[in-house]
Amino acid sequence: MKLARNVITPLLSFTGAFIVYVLLQREYINIRELDFLLIWGGLFYVVVIIPFFFLICQWVTEETSKLTFLTLPFSCILVAVLIALLLLTFLSGTLNNNPVSIYLNETALILYLTFSVMGLIFGLLYSFINVKK
Repeated sequence: MKLARNVITPLLSFTGAFIVYVLLQREYINIRELDFLLIWGGLFYVVVIIPFFFLICQWVTEETSKLTFLTLPFSCILVAVLIALLLLTFLSGTLNNNPVSIYLNETALILYLTFSVMGLIFGLLYSFINVKK
């Protein structure tokens, strides 16, 4: 069960999000961008996102004994969208001069959807593994 929780869940979550991103961007994406996404996106996922997902999942399972099947995916989606917001904020330049339009354009919405799918898959798989215990 630890292998499924610690390796397969993050791997499937990243793969699902990557597939969603490629499907949403299929008209504009090229091979070099796919390499960039796999390498740097995977590194960002392993170093930043996975620790937050595991922390929020551990906290939710300790604090709530009921309805973890609903609260874990929702919590992971919330964390993923917050990380996407922070990513947009830091990549767009200074923190003080950000127009609201960078958070609501088509690219940002694709990023939110991709991160939401990542959080949904992670939360569902994590809750399914915890129910099986």
